[in-house]
Amino acid sequence: MLYSSLQQAKNKYSERCAVVCNGHHMSYAELLKEVDYASERFGELGLGGGQTAALVLSNSLEFIICLYALSSRHVCVLLINPQNDVEKICENLQMTHLDIVIMENHVYDNLKDTGASFPFQVILREHLSGYCRPGASKLMNRDDNLYQSRNEHAPVVIQCSSGTTGLPKMAIRTNRNLSVDTDNIISTFAYTEEDVVYCAVPVCHGYGLTMGLLAPLKAGAQIWLERWFMPNRLISDLSKTRLSVFLGTPEYYDILNRRQYSERNINLSEVRLLLCSGSPLQKETGLSFHTRYGRWIQQLYGMMEVSTMSCNLAADENNVTSVGLAVNNVLIRLGAGGEIEVFSETISESYVGDRKITPAEKHGWFRTGDRGYLDETGRLYIQERIKASEQFAEMEANL
Repeated sequence: MLYSSLQQAKNKYSERCAVVCNGHHMSYAELLKEVDYASERFGELGLGGGQTAALVLSNSLEFIICLYALSSRHVCVLLINPQNDVEKICENLQMTHLDIVIMENHVYDNLKDTGASFPFQVILREHLSGYCRPGASKLMNRDDNLYQSRNEHAPVVIQCSSGTTGLPKMAIRTNRNLSVDTDNIISTFAYTEEDVVYCAVPVCHGYGLTMGLLAPLKAGAQIWLERWFMPNRLISDLSKTRLSVFLGTPEYYDILNRRQYSERNINLSEVRLLLCSGSPLQKETGLSFHTRYGRWIQQLYGMMEVSTMSCNLAADENNVTSVGLAVNNVLIRLGAGGEIEVFSETISESYVGDRKITPAEKHGWFRTGDRGYLDETGRLYIQERIKASEQFAEMEANL
């Protein structure tokens, strides 16, 4: 799905800019050439279908190229945040068999300091110039037989949770999951080739991966990718580029609410979506942002196993803390005790490891572990996280 969608976008929008990152502007044609080059190089290492790689890279062109190149070879890709603590990274690397790991230099150094072993090939960022060469691509003689469509249930990526919403876990996202998910996002948020999507959230996590990378590239949009959120650079970018979609977190909006930024007459009139995810949006943050900028923050709701589930696209002073209505082709209901349950083709089919599946999951409805309520307009509000002890007690009672 990843490679074929990029190929289709290149055929439609060949010379349009696909990604801007760290001063590099890369068109769809250039990006596809880079992906093909990296794919050929990975093939020389013996990588192919049925194998698993891990990417432990920050937001960068190299992340995008490696992800699409590995996917083109039918390699499943484990995504790990390089900003996690070294113990967590080591745990993630040990939870599944890996054939190769591509990682930041500092992550490798930190792992070595702990005495970690590396029973897989390792490529460090400093050596990626031999595989990913932004700005210096050349057309390769591609073996078209290699790029045939994958089975829709084939694993494409493995995503890791931080454990902030329950037990840490790793979910397998299939071709079908990601295809439906990106289509849902494109139709719900009306992504088009005219959009410029600002993404400083980690693309190794679900929010950044689907909303900030896969869906924009599938729609032919331009991604403005940053390694970190840098408000001064954002303000500069707004004066030079017509950003239309901003992927934020409550922390980003709290920063922009500070006087040193709010008094700089930032023009957000061209930004049609001011999205927020990652943690709950506080009412004070939303109201303050509206007072300073005259715009409402649109909070969305997603989880690793399902991706984007709902969004408050019609936010106002009365519902600023709501996560809104279900996105296209996703159903939401309240189960026992007000637990939020979701039905969608985007739900992961399996986990890595020995995690139990609840009876509700077996019958198609995913139990989020969040308790919420619906207002009179049908908008969803999240109240609290259900304690793990409650979930386990109910699981045992239903076994």
